[in-house]
Amino acid sequence: MSAKSPLQPPTTISALPLRLPPGPPGFPLLGDLRMFDDKAIEYIISLIKQYGNFFTIAFGPRKLVYMVGPRYNQYILVDNVSNFLNSTVGDLMGGPIYGDGVLFLDAAPHKQARRMMQPAFHKKRVETYLETMVDQTEKMIAGWSGEVDISRVMHQLTLNIVARVLFDLDLDTQTPQLSHAWESIMSHNGDMIGVILSRIPFSDRRRGTAIMDALIADLIADRRAHPRDDGDVISSLIAARDEDGTAFDDKQIRDHLFILLLAGHETSANGLTWAFYLLAQHPQWASRLLDEIQTTLGGRVPTMADFDQMPVLDMIIKETLRILPPVAGFLREVANDFELDGYHIPAGTLAFYSIYGTHTMADLYPEPLCFRPERFAPDAPRKYSPYEYLPFGAGSRLCLGQPMALLEIKAILVLTLQKYRLALVPDQNVNVIFQGTLTTNVGIRMIAHPQDGQMALSPAAMHGSLAEMVKIPATTPV
Repeated sequence: MSAKSPLQPPTTISALPLRLPPGPPGFPLLGDLRMFDDKAIEYIISLIKQYGNFFTIAFGPRKLVYMVGPRYNQYILVDNVSNFLNSTVGDLMGGPIYGDGVLFLDAAPHKQARRMMQPAFHKKRVETYLETMVDQTEKMIAGWSGEVDISRVMHQLTLNIVARVLFDLDLDTQTPQLSHAWESIMSHNGDMIGVILSRIPFSDRRRGTAIMDALIADLIADRRAHPRDDGDVISSLIAARDEDGTAFDDKQIRDHLFILLLAGHETSANGLTWAFYLLAQHPQWASRLLDEIQTTLGGRVPTMADFDQMPVLDMIIKETLRILPPVAGFLREVANDFELDGYHIPAGTLAFYSIYGTHTMADLYPEPLCFRPERFAPDAPRKYSPYEYLPFGAGSRLCLGQPMALLEIKAILVLTLQKYRLALVPDQNVNVIFQGTLTTNVGIRMIAHPQDGQMALSPAAMHGSLAEMVKIPATTPV
């Protein structure tokens, strides 16, 4: 939305009946079980069509108000941010696993943590991470031939990168157990099974957490005993001081690193997976991007300055993060009763602001299920407000790692497309599922051909909810 059309806040009308918005019924104590199966995304889409942009879901034994659209995003993220708590949600969803990382802090502790963490993501510091991204990507994609599961590979690649950026660790040679431990932690992340496993002391999630805790504790102890800046995030967090001299203790560093591992690995991997899928299904955009890469780079490795000269790359990434945002939205807990649009929301209610729902609103994005990077062209007439387009959140909750994530996605896309033309294996059945992030249930299989510029639409259709969430044109001219 342009600056000339300010958002109108949701109305607060105390004279209307005091009740939660309508929604589907759920089972006593168990809630609406359809929220927890592999078709939860399709179910939510159907509820938006049935109830509109403000409705109630039975989430286990609790009530959850689902809120869709820029008015509600601004209401939660900026106008009334102090009334929507993250700390209790972190404990609800992750138990002891994620601790008090920056994502799950509120009010003054959150502001202080962001201030102290900001130097690790300063533009100049982030630029130094590009070399690591290039090295790890070239190492991962070297020798590709035949079929690859692009989702699995991107998850491994982004984990390798974040391990180097956060800890200066090489997973292949130094700490292969970190990779296995993190896989255990991420198993069922964001679903009810994961919530239960996080509270069982000897579950795989808890065992993985114990391994990670021991590794991070050793790294912190070593850095404190031998102070140095290795150019990684852990060095920055140990050195961080607030204006009053406050420093992070070991537990705070551990908790912040856990959140950065999650944000720097899972979300980037899913964003890249969707980008490769969408380019394979839209060969005209893959051709335009390849032309831009070849014209700008001529076969060499990209620099920071090169990315500023690649508008097509930027457009494709922005549209990818719109149509399939790695994070579908965020959960909050209401601190104090409030009234909104004629409904009464009591303290203790859960609230969910929907990034995916916002990004697929037809009045904001005509033909919202169609992949149209031209929406984000530099000269596009429509400009989007931070509450209409928010793949990384907004306001005081704008993701600290956004610059690093975008750089990582750009670097990996460019380096891979320079070397390979990726075509989809025909007739796959792929569902989009919600596990804290939007990911796939089975991965996405692609065939790696040497890059020959011969982009073409897959000869056979895809199946499953992914095919429903992105409408592929019947004919796609190159």
